[in-house]
Amino acid sequence: MIYRFGDFELHEGGFCLIRNGHRIALEPKALSVLLVLVSRAGRLVDKRSLLELVWNGTFVEENTLTRTIGVIRRELGDSTKESRFIETIPTRGYRFIAPVDTLPEQASASTLACAAPVSSPTPRGRPNRHILILTAIAAVIIVSGFAVWRLYAKAASEEPTVVTPVPLTTYRGSENAPSFSPDGDQVAFEWNSEKQNKFDIYIKVVGSDSTPLRLTNAPDPSRWPSWSPDGRTIAFERVVSPGTVYLILIPALGGPERKLAEFHTWTDAQGSSPTWSVNSKWLVLPAVVESRPHLVRISVDTGEFNPITDPPTSLADAFPTISPDGKTLLFARHGAFNAGSLYSVKVDADAKPLGSPTQLSVGPRFWESRWTADSSEIIAHTYGDRFHGAVRIRPDGSPPFQHIPWLNSEGSFDIARRGHRLAFSAVHGDTNIWRIDLTAKPLHPEPFIASTVRDVFPQYSPDGRKLAFHSSRSGTGLDIWISDSEGNQARQLTFMRPGLTGSPHWSPDGQTLAFDSSSTGHFQIYTMSSDGGKISQRTHGNFDSFGATWSRDGRWLYFTTNQSGRNEIWKIPVTGGTSIQVTHNGGAMAIESQDGATLYFSKEAGTGSIWKMPISGGPEQQLTDSLFRTNFAVTKKGIYFMTAPSIDGTSEIRFYSFVTGATTIIVPIGLPEYGLAVSPDERYLVYDQLDDPASDLMLVDNFH
Repeated sequence: MIYRFGDFELHEGGFCLIRNGHRIALEPKALSVLLVLVSRAGRLVDKRSLLELVWNGTFVEENTLTRTIGVIRRELGDSTKESRFIETIPTRGYRFIAPVDTLPEQASASTLACAAPVSSPTPRGRPNRHILILTAIAAVIIVSGFAVWRLYAKAASEEPTVVTPVPLTTYRGSENAPSFSPDGDQVAFEWNSEKQNKFDIYIKVVGSDSTPLRLTNAPDPSRWPSWSPDGRTIAFERVVSPGTVYLILIPALGGPERKLAEFHTWTDAQGSSPTWSVNSKWLVLPAVVESRPHLVRISVDTGEFNPITDPPTSLADAFPTISPDGKTLLFARHGAFNAGSLYSVKVDADAKPLGSPTQLSVGPRFWESRWTADSSEIIAHTYGDRFHGAVRIRPDGSPPFQHIPWLNSEGSFDIARRGHRLAFSAVHGDTNIWRIDLTAKPLHPEPFIASTVRDVFPQYSPDGRKLAFHSSRSGTGLDIWISDSEGNQARQLTFMRPGLTGSPHWSPDGQTLAFDSSSTGHFQIYTMSSDGGKISQRTHGNFDSFGATWSRDGRWLYFTTNQSGRNEIWKIPVTGGTSIQVTHNGGAMAIESQDGATLYFSKEAGTGSIWKMPISGGPEQQLTDSLFRTNFAVTKKGIYFMTAPSIDGTSEIRFYSFVTGATTIIVPIGLPEYGLAVSPDERYLVYDQLDDPASDLMLVDNFH
C-alpha cells in the first residue's frame, strides 16, 4: 500500500518515505510510527498503542516517542504550533490530520526510489548518515539486549533474532484470533466490523490489500476460527447466549454453515478456540459436561463427543492446541481469572489420548500456546512473574525459557504450518478508574483516574483520605501507587523488580499496606508502611500466594494460594507463624464483614460467584451467580459487585442486599477491568473499565 499526502508518498511494502521522487533518510522507528499514524489518518492513536505497535514490548521512555515524533515533524516540515500533518492530543497521543490517498504498491518511479540511496548527498570524508543511524541502532540493540539478558539470565534467555512485526490488518475496531490456512498464505480471523457491534469471521490473503472475505453474517457473534489441516473447512463458535455456544463448520471458500454441536462454556473469554486432529476428522475444544469444564473431543462426521480431560474442582482445561505432526495435545489448566499450568498428552491421528496428561513445568503461569511448524518447540504466553510475556520452551517444559519481547502477551496468536509466518493480535486500549456518586440521582459513572497507562485495583484507606492502586505509569513495570481521595498527588510506593506488583489492601489502622508481587518468580504476599520503607515478605514457597486482605481486628492476613493444586483461601498471623487453610472447596479474595463474624469470598467456576461462611466455621452459602474476577466490596447493608461480561463484553454494577437477599442493578458499565471499591462513608464507588478497546493483527515473516 502507498499512502500519498502533500508532496510525500509513504510506501508500506518498500518501507520508505518519498518526497518529489527522492527517498528521505528516516530512521526505522520513525518510519514505523509514521506508518501507524498515516494508516489511521483522522483517528487518535494513543501513546500506549504507538509504543506497543512500534517497540513491541521493549521498554522505552515516553520521551523516546516524543523525540521520534519530533524527527518525523522535522522531515515533513511540520510544526507543533501550526500542524499540517501530525496533531498532538495533550496527555493522550497523536492524530494524522492531513488528507491521505491510498494507492496499490506497484512498480513505478516512486517505488523504485525506495531501492535508491537517500536523497541527501554525503560529503567526501564524512560518514554516511544512514550508516550512522544503523550503527547507533545496533548499539542500542546491543546495550538493550545486555540489560534484558541481565534481567532474565537466571531463568530465560532473549529471543536472539531481531524481529519487526508489520501490520496485517488496520481496520477500525478489533481484529483477533488469527488462524492460518495450511499453506500460510491466508488468515481467518474475527472482526467486530467498523461499527464495532458484533464479531464475524473473515479471511484475508497475506500480502494483499483486497477487502477481506466475510464468511459469517448471523445475528449472534461468531468467534474463534480454526482452519482445518486439509484446508477445506473453518470451525468456529457462535455465542448464542452467555455460557452457550454452537460449534459450527463452514467451507473455507464460503458457503452454507453446518451446526455440529451445542455446548456450555465455563466463561465467554478466550481459550475456547477449537483445535483440529491431524486428519481433519476430529475437533478438541473446552466445554462444560455435567457441570465440569473439560476438554471434549468431537467427531466432524457425526457430532458425537466425549470428555478427554478431567480437571480438579474449580479449575478448567482450556487453550487446546494439537502439534502439527498430530502426536501431542497441549492445553492450560487454570482458574477463571488467572493463567495456569501447561499440560500435554500424546494423541493418535483422531486426537484420542494415549495416556494421562502430564504437567510440563512449575514456575511460570501459562495460558495460550502454539507449536512451532516442525512440532519441536512451544511458543506460550506467560503471566504474572519474571517470565511475563511470551516464551519459547521445549516440548517437555524444561528450562531455560527463551523470552520473546516482541510478541504481544494480551492477544491471541497463531503459527503457520508452512511459510514460516506468525500472526498475533496487538491489543490496545486505555484502562482507567471510574467513579460513581452513590448519592446522586440518577447515577452517572464518570472517569476518575484516567491516564494513557494501566491504572487498576483502587482501594480506599480506612479514613477515606487516600487511594492505593497499582499502575504501570512508571514505565518500568507494575507497582503500587498512592494518591489522595480525588486521585491527585499520586506517588509511587513500590519499586520491586523484576515481575509484577499489585492488589494493595490497607490495614484497619491505615498504617500498612498488604500486596502481592512476583519479583521472586512466584506471587508472594508482602507488607510495608503506607509511607514507604522496609518491605516484609509474609508468604513463601514454590507456588503462588496473592490477593491479601486484613481481618477487621488487624491480627490476620487472608490470602489466596494454589499450593493445594487449586485456589483456596488461607490466613496467616500478622505477627508471623503457621498459615491456616480457611476454604476447602475453592475460594479467592476473602473479605470479613464489618462485625468480623462472616467471611465473604469469591469462586471462579462458571461466570464467577460470591459466597459466605461463618468465620468460626460452618457451611458455605452462595449469594450471587455472576462476578467478574474478584470485583466486590462489602458494606454495612450489602455487597456491591461487578458482573461477568455479557455477550457484547460489557458488564453491570449490582448490589446484593443483606436484608432481602435480592440483587438489583445499579448501573450498566463498559468493558470490565480489575478492581472495585467503596469509600468508607459509602458515598463513592470506584471501579476499573477498559476504554477505547481495539486490536490489530500483526504479521511476522521468516519466523522459525
